[in-house]
Amino acid sequence: MDTRDFFAKRFGIFEPVESDKGGLSMKKITQLEQTVELMSSESYKDRFIAEYTQIEIRTKRLERVLKSIEDKTCPKCFEPTCPVDLLESQLKYMNAYRAILIVRASIEEIELPEVEV
Repeated sequence: MDTRDFFAKRFGIFEPVESDKGGLSMKKITQLEQTVELMSSESYKDRFIAEYTQIEIRTKRLERVLKSIEDKTCPKCFEPTCPVDLLESQLKYMNAYRAILIVRASIEEIELPEVEV
């Protein structure tokens, strides 16, 4: 059983879906809630995938917030109580951490899921 089949059966978050290129691809993770079971797993690879997915979701959401603040396009405009520079620094370090996880996944042969927010 390959990794994707394992996740499809165990967690239901990587369900096979028809690809527009033919064949099967895997359902994308879009919510933090989809990582709960992985985070609770005894397998470090499961927990690693959950950790990567969570940082990916949080990074993309913070990027969106910062963009909406910059463009003043946020419908429910978020007014941060901290300086925007601090949020930008947070994003910088989150991206660095995500990059480290990607390198580690490559070395440890962990297949990372697509994350779409």
